[in-house]
Amino acid sequence: MLRRKILAFTSAVAACAAFFCLPAAAADFTCPYISLPLTGDWAQQRMQPGSVPPNTFATLFASRKAGEGVLITVIPSDKAPKEAAQIMANNYKQQGMRVLGNPVQIPGQNAYRFTYVSTNNKMHAIVFISGNGKHLANVSILGRHGTGGLALLKGLTSKEDKLFPKF
Repeated sequence: MLRRKILAFTSAVAACAAFFCLPAAAADFTCPYISLPLTGDWAQQRMQPGSVPPNTFATLFASRKAGEGVLITVIPSDKAPKEAAQIMANNYKQQGMRVLGNPVQIPGQNAYRFTYVSTNNKMHAIVFISGNGKHLANVSILGRHGTGGLALLKGLTSKEDKLFPKF
């Protein structure tokens, strides 16, 4: 079940952590859900202890050169990605974010995308929600344009079938 804690966590991390976390070593990243080559100055960021709810996987990458961050979150859930994306978009609206349109399905995939802008217009985000019936994945690209984050995500390899969209 998609929990408000996850949504609050995601928006809180998205709002401030991408550029304020301490950098970790740059190298290819691998975990039980993905492998991702970190190119250029992209580096995994340290998450604050206790900032990730139980049974949740979350990791954050940032590039100073691109001025962007990428937050990847995976939670156990059988919720449909369409429903989860709409819930998230509504929650962002309730938090004062300006959501630009309703979530839109990515052609040929069980994945949805929407964008939002922070209340002070300083942060823009592209949010992707996908799932495979066991897990939901939320990939948020944080920054002005999103082009650096999208380029990074083209190298993402999912270790669970259909958990992540094709970027």
